[in-house]
Amino acid sequence: MNHYLEELEKDINTLKTSDLYLSAYLSLSGIKVITVYRFDPQRCNFVFERREDMDKLIETFRLGQARVEPKQYMFKIRELKSMLYINKKYPIKKSF
Repeated sequence: MNHYLEELEKDINTLKTSDLYLSAYLSLSGIKVITVYRFDPQRCNFVFERREDMDKLIETFRLGQARVEPKQYMFKIRELKSMLYINKKYPIKKSF
């Protein structure tokens, strides 16, 4: 397993990551965000439902070969950031 994948918490049915940019890419790739939760005052995890092609998508992203429409990617990052900043002082428990 490569170093990048080791940074991601994994279990059988979900993947958790605090990487905002990877989260935006995975979300735009059609992987459902189950919830977002704060694990310390400065960091949150995005929790995704596990899919068969997820490791391939992550590897593509890590290698800089990911392809998404730039405006959609920008808007997805903004959407995820706004959700984090709006709820900065409170635990986040939101499915979308």
